[in-house]
Amino acid sequence: MKHSLLIFLLLIVIKPCHAQNASQIVSEKTGNISFSPLPVTGLWVIEKVEVNDKDLTPTAKWILLEEDGTFTSGNGWLQNDLGSWIYDDQQKTLLQSTEARIDPYGPFNVSFQNEKMIWERIEEGNKVSITLVNVNQKPMAPWDTLVGTWEIRIANGIHPTTGRVVAEYLLERITYSFNWDRRYNKFDTEGVLVETGIWQIDSHSPILTLISDDKDIRTRWAIEFSNGNMLWERLLVKNELMKLYFKKG
Repeated sequence: MKHSLLIFLLLIVIKPCHAQNASQIVSEKTGNISFSPLPVTGLWVIEKVEVNDKDLTPTAKWILLEEDGTFTSGNGWLQNDLGSWIYDDQQKTLLQSTEARIDPYGPFNVSFQNEKMIWERIEEGNKVSITLVNVNQKPMAPWDTLVGTWEIRIANGIHPTTGRVVAEYLLERITYSFNWDRRYNKFDTEGVLVETGIWQIDSHSPILTLISDDKDIRTRWAIEFSNGNMLWERLLVKNELMKLYFKKG
């Protein structure tokens, strides 16, 4: 299935548009419909995206529907989309516009379940369902939490089935510095820079990829965060899962 068809407003990064122009275009196509129905406006987090029962939920995706008929959306602290929206209160449909064009897949059918809003429509024969939850603040994404300085405290080899420690690595207290521009620096215990490169986190799962400037070496780690701590995991060999434990500086 071509996932490129999936909700261009949710999963692509586009150039900013002038929301007023987009709003005018939507009005010309649909007529004068109210921009401020109370059930729809506000800040929403995308809780789940399903395409034909396949889960394609993006990470920390949010959309802010303003009462003036404009919207912004993004992932975590990053805004990557803006435009206009219009809601037909009689038909219970929501149509959006960006970059001076209307959403080519047409409006979503809108319904509500308790505090959740459901968007549904058919895209090229595929059923798309989006569940949104009303929130007071934008969610943090893993890449927001990662930015900063982290020091390795513990490095262990774990048996992937039993969870038993099979190796303890006496590593130097290596420090990583992750920057907003997606660059990283690695320092040894003396503070000497030993590696630089690019970091990125998958948009649908907490997988960190480090791409070293030296010979373009790539390493991938599953990551998780808890109370100022970070854990990296990756399979070294068949019977050993390496775990690195970090503390934020």
